[in-house]
Amino acid sequence: MIGIISAIKDLKFNFIDVLLLLTIVLQDAGTFGVLPLNAFQMLVLLMAVLLVVKFIKRADKSLVPYKVFILLFYMGIITVIHYFDFEAVKSFGYFSIQFVTLALYFLLEDNKEKILAVIYFAAAILAIYGFIQEFGYIIKVPQLYDPTLYGFYRFYATEIGGGLIAMYSLYAEPAHLAAIFCAGIMIGLYRKDAESKALAFTNPVVTVIIAVAGVLAYSATMYLGLVITLIYILLSPKIEKKKKIIILVCSLAAVVIAGLVFKNLVQKIIVSRFLGLITEFYIIGNGTTFAICSNLRVAIAKMMEGKVFGTGFDSNRYYYYDYVDRIYGVSGTYLNAEDAASVFTRIFSEFGIVGLAATVIYLLQKLVKSIKESDSLLLMMTLLFVIQGVRDGSYANIMLMLPFIFMFDPKGRLWTKQ
Repeated sequence: MIGIISAIKDLKFNFIDVLLLLTIVLQDAGTFGVLPLNAFQMLVLLMAVLLVVKFIKRADKSLVPYKVFILLFYMGIITVIHYFDFEAVKSFGYFSIQFVTLALYFLLEDNKEKILAVIYFAAAILAIYGFIQEFGYIIKVPQLYDPTLYGFYRFYATEIGGGLIAMYSLYAEPAHLAAIFCAGIMIGLYRKDAESKALAFTNPVVTVIIAVAGVLAYSATMYLGLVITLIYILLSPKIEKKKKIIILVCSLAAVVIAGLVFKNLVQKIIVSRFLGLITEFYIIGNGTTFAICSNLRVAIAKMMEGKVFGTGFDSNRYYYYDYVDRIYGVSGTYLNAEDAASVFTRIFSEFGIVGLAATVIYLLQKLVKSIKESDSLLLMMTLLFVIQGVRDGSYANIMLMLPFIFMFDPKGRLWTKQ
């Protein structure tokens, strides 16, 4: 513990770092019933003000995140040539502010280790509260396990067997915890080299707590994320071979034990979710499957009508309802029209097959590069983007933006002199 405290001091955390930490922890907190914006949005706006002031005071003001502005310009052009309303303008404006804010954070902090520490501590906080939540449910004290009592967005006590519930922590649903918990595991296992004291803020016990919390989330997205995390561990050159073997054996043992203890796990997660996405056989009564399948079919229908460049930012919600009625022949069954259930489906719908292809090719390039150059950090961020985007369609999610901006700048080339 002393080593962790010492490492935190060495990282020189400042107020902006704390704001970013709170932003991740309160990502799904909502407005608490009194705030004019979601809690994390207000924190980002405060970060924006402080970072702009810091940037203005900077001696060398000739550096700008040009790639960020190019991407935002392209998204804006696609949007303005199609129908849009005030809500779309407002969403795009906030998204742009958040994107530039996090890009400035990368520029001005210039300390990737500190950014990893922020993510790791956020994962630890959410995991520890998750265990408090489980304990509170066991002893039947709602004040410990139900965060909606304190103004958080939503929570449903879902029994998973053995007197336990699916772990929500402070988020709106277990699936949203996938990227942050997987990030905590990856960071906890990462080391720059055998001699380095880098990432000394990590702790094996805390990393295990995060991993177990991930298992207790009882989410198909989380389990997919854990599989991707295992792939990261096996591919990462920064993790010792002996540790890889131990983790692989423990993971396989955990799968067998979980299958025996939670007998309905295979049916609910493997069959109902993953096979349902392929066949749509379990689409009735399965919200996750229907949300992804229906939004994907809407995107395909739009493409078949010639909208290969999509219909612009925040436009999926314009088209979704009408297309669902036409595709399924019934009305009244609508899910995730706002965010298309996945960032990949949303990009497909709002920026067409061109946008989706560009995204997939970009991710594959980063993946190949990370493996070819033995860059574990780039590999980590690329996989985290995939984990977050597979079931959360919000462009403004912090755990989607941070990895994406890092991929823009793995070697410090995001910035250019003007």
